[in-house]
Amino acid sequence: MIRSASGPALLRRAVVGSLCLVSLSACGLLPQAGDSAPDAAPAAQAPEAQTDAAAQEPVDPLDSVGLDPLEYGNCTSQDVADAEGETPDPQDLDISNDRASAQAEVDHTVAGAETVTIPVEAEEYASVISIGPGTRHAVIEASHLTYVIDSGLETLTIRGSGNIVWVDSVRSVVFEEGTIVKHGLVELDSGYYNHVFWRDSAPVSEQDDTDTNVIARDSLAHLVASCSPAS
Repeated sequence: MIRSASGPALLRRAVVGSLCLVSLSACGLLPQAGDSAPDAAPAAQAPEAQTDAAAQEPVDPLDSVGLDPLEYGNCTSQDVADAEGETPDPQDLDISNDRASAQAEVDHTVAGAETVTIPVEAEEYASVISIGPGTRHAVIEASHLTYVIDSGLETLTIRGSGNIVWVDSVRSVVFEEGTIVKHGLVELDSGYYNHVFWRDSAPVSEQDDTDTNVIARDSLAHLVASCSPAS
């Protein structure tokens, strides 16, 4: 005797048939009577495999290595990579990016002392100033001059703007934002766009009130000159 499927059974078969039409894999996922549930472990492991693969992908060192701003100034790791193996053209070296050039063009000398201050008036009689050995504290109030300091300074305070300083070493550098009065008449903002290049050891601390100044190792001066300027 042949019996027709009851209402619920017929409905279940209709649903299964519809799923099979939509996706052949759907039929395999529906457990049949007497069958055990399919093993879901491979599907669960797939996301983990993708995560492991992503973790093993190499990381670009230029994206992960930071540069010490007291050694490389405003240069980025990409700037350093681009310049690797290059040597500066001697014709491009001058007092702004080469210590030897600055020493060769000294036109005013100040004897070393515990504290040496270069006043605003120095702009009238000098362009490259040499400060002798034995100086521990240097204060620069003048602007747009170059200095060669043959000492290991404890402190260097710069109140002028646009100066270039070549120093053996310095523990603490302060760029002071303020106002410089020239000839008792002209007031100019100060503490901007100075460059300090050290030879022997990097400063321990820096204070930059304007966030426009640069400190770097002197052997990298030519590279710093080609990097994007400070903001």
